[in-house]
Amino acid sequence: MKKILVLVVLILSSCGIPYDGETIINLSFKFEDKNAIPTPNIETSISSDFNSYVIYNVDDDVYHKKSDENGRVELKIFKPVSTFAIHINNPSYLSYDIINITTDTIQNFNFDFGTITMFKLEDVADFNITPNQVNSNKIIDKIEVIASKYTGVIDFSTPEVNYPIFNYSLKKNQNFILKYTIKDLNNNSKQNFIENLSIATIPLNHVITY
Repeated sequence: MKKILVLVVLILSSCGIPYDGETIINLSFKFEDKNAIPTPNIETSISSDFNSYVIYNVDDDVYHKKSDENGRVELKIFKPVSTFAIHINNPSYLSYDIINITTDTIQNFNFDFGTITMFKLEDVADFNITPNQVNSNKIIDKIEVIASKYTGVIDFSTPEVNYPIFNYSLKKNQNFILKYTIKDLNNNSKQNFIENLSIATIPLNHVITY
């Protein structure tokens, strides 16, 4: 049995993910559509990083699995000893890549990624922010969009974005909140703003003047 275990670990390492071959960790997910209805047959798979091929033919039921009728997936895998990624796919929905996951992310051998909303392309519309700088001594320091939105890449190496993002994919037909901070370079003072906005079924362009 131990020989088989060592062989599996060697095969996985050759695919780009070193595993310790002893510790089992549990990764769990729940998938819902835009109406909070569980979505079955969402495929989750493991690879070494964002650009790596998904691991196939090495116990597909463990490292390559689909959500059940309740939209749930649980992966029980050997504990990786390096960074790894999880790819989430279904031909009917937009995909996700969860990258730069480390064992530091996982506490007590369990990690629940929570509920992930699966959007179709027709479910989302672009929200674009255009900066309109009228004072050269001021900059946009921070932007936060509180909304139901799609983010294709979830990067665990950057838990806090420290630069403003100006383009978003939002769920159509919703009210949402835009928060932003303007910084004065003369005295480093900051002023916070909050706007209540709505997006319908077409792209929304919004100008921030500062």
